[in-house]
Amino acid sequence: MVTSFIKAHGGATGDVVDVTDLVKPSDFKVGTTAGTDLLAPVTDGSGKIWGGIYTGKVKPGFWYRQSFFTAHGLSPPTTWAQFQSLLASIKAISGVTAPIVTGDGVGWPISDVTEHFIATYGGASMHRGLTGNRTTQTVTWTSPSVRAVFANRIVPLLQAGDFSEPLTADSVALTRWWNGEFGLYFMGSWIGTWLQGLGLNPAPDLNDLRVFPLPEETGITPGVVFAGDYMFIPKYTTRLDAARQLFSFLISVDGQNAQIAQGGHVATRVGVSNTSYPPGDLAVANSLQGKEVLVDLDDTVGGTFQTTFWSQLKGLWTSPDPAGDLDGILAAIQAAVPP
Repeated sequence: MVTSFIKAHGGATGDVVDVTDLVKPSDFKVGTTAGTDLLAPVTDGSGKIWGGIYTGKVKPGFWYRQSFFTAHGLSPPTTWAQFQSLLASIKAISGVTAPIVTGDGVGWPISDVTEHFIATYGGASMHRGLTGNRTTQTVTWTSPSVRAVFANRIVPLLQAGDFSEPLTADSVALTRWWNGEFGLYFMGSWIGTWLQGLGLNPAPDLNDLRVFPLPEETGITPGVVFAGDYMFIPKYTTRLDAARQLFSFLISVDGQNAQIAQGGHVATRVGVSNTSYPPGDLAVANSLQGKEVLVDLDDTVGGTFQTTFWSQLKGLWTSPDPAGDLDGILAAIQAAVPP
């Protein structure tokens, strides 16, 4: 549930139950870091609280199997040079098609990995500057700084064949990555749920999952796309007491501990134990330290921009000459930004 819907149906229309007495804002991971207001309970100018945040899902980085890394003597990188070296090492492994599998569907998995490069090497400020219309943009897709992220980071990997051709994200790409044909997969924290849905025999051991973000650069404050799971109580419920009890449990430490133990979720409540996380999700939670919280760029802008963004990025990924096509692709993306 998006917070704008809850706000719109809160005090103004009376469709949502006031939960101010159930929520203590200081219990949630809201601090001075830019973007952490995205994790706050849903309030309005009156100070009343109309909704709460449960756990959230995050797009943290590149997933890998610990068993794959152990078998081939690989380690997560901490510098860009180490990342490039890791890709070369994976490429040299017998049976590997490409170091990174490219998940695809309508185009959004490619947009997710692109956002990760922008939020890491352009920084959270660049990501936020691109998220909006032409009036609110503080940087354009054709600006030298944005182009540099593509030209210096993404395009060389495409030219080197480090990304596979686009494959169906939740089936073909996922299965072939799990089976060792690819070493890395950029995906959201729900990857474990996807794996469980494949029906593989034997069933995937989710404790084998690990993840690392792109290595940070000195002087750039990185960001991470995080989507909180928000909830509210409709005024029209016939079981208000039960709804309030469930709401209180879901935002509690016990409720969030129970959820994150299932995998695929990150806690938003202060006091949730790290021991409740599966190993892969603990790596996700730890990777968020020092990062600014960001909204999903193309989901936020939406409309024809989103579909153009997807199609242009897919064109870049499949281009025989990504360097030569880059400027035209960035111009097409900028042209699709709404006025």
